[in-house]
Formats: sequence, C-alpha cells, structure tokens
Amino acid sequence: GVKAMAISVPLRRLAPVATAEVGTGLPNTPLERQARRNRRAKHDKHDAQAQTVQPESLGGQRFRSMLPVLAWAPPTGTLRVESATSCCQVAIGRVDALADGIRLGETKESEGLAEVEILVPSRELQVSLELSQRSLLQQTLDFRPREEERNVSEDIQVKVAVGIYIYVTPIILEDSKLEPELMVFVCGHRRDIPDDGQPFKGILRWAGGEVRLDAWRPVELGQEDCLQLLTSMRFEPDLPRGRAWSPVEWEDTSTEDCKACQFQRLLINPVRVGNIING
Repeated sequence: GVKAMAISVPLRRLAPVATAEVGTGLPNTPLERQARRNRRAKHDKHDAQAQTVQPESLGGQRFRSMLPVLAWAPPTGTLRVESATSCCQVAIGRVDALADGIRLGETKESEGLAEVEILVPSRELQVSLELSQRSLLQQTLDFRPREEERNVSEDIQVKVAVGIYIYVTPIILEDSKLEPELMVFVCGHRRDIPDDGQPFKGILRWAGGEVRLDAWRPVELGQEDCLQLLTSMRFEPDLPRGRAWSPVEWEDTSTEDCKACQFQRLLINPVRVGNIING
C-alpha cells in the first residue's frame, strides 16, 4: 500500500479570491499598475512548495528520505479581473468570470475597487466576462508556462455599459375589489428582481433608441453619461382598459461635493420609475 506521498500544492486557494485596495475606479497610470504588480509579486514567489504527507504510525522522519515523490501539482495561471462603470469609471462588482463556459467567480467591490483573482489551469482558455446575462468581453488567453515564467498571469480591466432590467410588482390593498395597481422599477441586475416581480410589457424609449419588451431581457442604454441616459427614459406600458400610466421623475442623487454614478445606484437598489394605476 501507499506509505506516504510528497505533493506540491499552491499556497493560495484554488478558488475565487476577492482583494481590495483603496482607490477610485481602475488604476490607469503606469505607476499605479507597476505598484500593483510589485505587491502581487510577493505572493507569486511562494506559489508552490513540496510537502511530505505521512501517517505518524509509519515512523515520521525515519521514512521521509526513502519515499519517492508520487505526485506534483501542475503549474497554474492567474486570471485577475477588475470592473468599473463605463460612464463614471466607478468600481462595480458582480461581473462574472468564465473560462471555457465554466463560471469561476465574480468581482467584489470594496473600498473603491472591484476585482477578483482566480487560479486557472496552465493552458489556453476562452475567457468570458458577463454581468447579469450581458456579455461584456470574450477573449482567448494562453496560460501555458513561458520562458522564465512558470506561472503566467493575465490582467483584464472591463468597463460596463449602462444596462437595466424593468419589472413590475403589485400593490396589494386589503379589502379592495379592484385589480391591484402596479409599481414599475428599473434595476441593474437580474438577481435584484423580487420574487413577485413580473416583466414590464410595453415600449421603452430613451436618448439612444427604443425597444419593445414582453419578457425578461436586459436593455443596454449606452456607454456614457448615465444621468442623461436614465432621465431620458420614457415608458409606454401595454395598458388594458381602465388602466393609466403615472410616471415618476428620475431624481439625481448627486450633491454639490460628490457626483453620484446613477448606474452604480441601480446596482445597489432598484429605482421606481412609475405606477400603473386604475384610471
């Protein structure tokens, strides 16, 4: 039987790991990028170590030098993803990273930075980035070892265009014999739609175009000026007889001292844009 085994294991976890650094948006200057690489190099130097696994009953040190190496962990690559809004360059999380169609993890937002670092197999991979069923990027990356670089690292910075889901929820009134009125909301992620939410049915018009909706689907509004895009939205719901549309004006949450990214706002909390009422 097997007495013991020497194996090489990465010191970092083979699972999505979110890290955070103080800052706003994505680092764009050469000095910022070099500082990040220098900090990460400290971790990369200790990528793997050999360990001997032995039952105590076998005598421990007496057999250590006599046993062969039975298995070594293969070299791994590192995929790092950072995500921010395209409109305001503000960090946002919840961007999914996939390799060959398999979800590996998502970016996490903390202290002005949203990123995820993942160990991947040392081979060529088809990497995809998505936000709530919206395709953001598809790219083939090669993580195979190169000259003087056993563990290959690839960094991706993705900027997310303004996109929304629209849903309706009923207003339940006790003892009312009328059809329940509906509240209409927009949000930035499908996971934020409540259990009783239903797809908005009707036409959405905005500064960049128009679309008819009758099922769950994200609508991409544009890349720049989230406030202008969102305040330009006009809704024309399909209304049965006896119903009317009552819009709610979009409120800018910015202050004199701080400009608020309205797309980031949608990814934190849904925003009500109107009611479908009994006319």
